Amino acid sequence: MLKKFLALILAGAMALSAIPVFAENAADRFTDVNATSPYYDAIEYTCDTGIFCGTSDTEFSPEVQLTRGMFVTLLGRTYVNLYGDEGAPEEPVAETGFMDVFPDDYYGPSVCWAWQNGIVSGYSDELFAPNDILTKEQAVTILYRFAEYANEDIHEGEETNILSYEDYDDISKYAITAIQWGIGFDVIKGEGPFIEPQHKVTRAETAELLYNYVTSSLNRRGDREVTEE
Repeated sequence: MLKKFLALILAGAMALSAIPVFAENAADRFTDVNATSPYYDAIEYTCDTGIFCGTSDTEFSPEVQLTRGMFVTLLGRTYVNLYGDEGAPEEPVAETGFMDVFPDDYYGPSVCWAWQNGIVSGYSDELFAPNDILTKEQAVTILYRFAEYANEDIHEGEETNILSYEDYDDISKYAITAIQWGIGFDVIKGEGPFIEPQHKVTRAETAELLYNYVTSSLNRRGDREVTEE
């Protein structure tokens, strides 16, 4: 059952000091998240819905950079939050195809699921590099494939003129379509004239990416609108 899948993910997460513990109304309880932070709403929403959580009961560690394995783990939770059981694995898959990902790793079940469904492909057929720090273009590319799997409109942003951004040359070829989608789907906003595709994202920035995705998805569907008070 899905509960077994989620329980295994959370059990593994609890075993690592860098992996969070759930806290109700989490953002209000984190001593390192100020209500004036531009990421406050994203952290509050993703924590309260069980997508994200803190590194302890009182800390979120917003400036800590995020790994690829943790990001895919967050996507598994995002899928359940948005779409429910259908399309999510009933239990962990035994193998991932990657030599550096194992079923008993905290990120193992999520990477297995994402790999089987074409959401992640790794650096090669054998290496996923789960402990590498995630870049912005990697995060958006994985989200793009996640959206395709979830039957979202992946044609958003096809006409986006990325040449208008001063650092468009820094975008890897594989990520161009995903970046265009990310802008059109309101997942990413350029930092003025910059996209910063090679920027290594923090936990707070990741919360914002996921919050933007969830907000855009729900508001476009119109069944569970995300509004700001």
